[in-house]
Amino acid sequence: MEKTSSFLCAIRTTRAHGLDGNALWDVTRATVVADERRRLQSVVKKVQRCLPIPFKTVDELRQEWDENLFRSSRYADMTLPGSV
Repeated sequence: MEKTSSFLCAIRTTRAHGLDGNALWDVTRATVVADERRRLQSVVKKVQRCLPIPFKTVDELRQEWDENLFRSSRYADMTLPGSV
């Protein structure tokens, strides 16, 4: 909760200094993504210490997920039910 309060205070301060609209949204989104990436990397590092085999990094996992998402959307059946 304290972290959320600090984050919201930082957003308000940034907005008060003139950043608004899409630029404020871009900074907010980048900050949230960076924080989530750090937390995910922390979990991955802990898993890496516990496993006897190499485990992928967050960047490798992200790349794999992106490729899987692209592949699944590219080859998805685009026909709507009842349209055949």
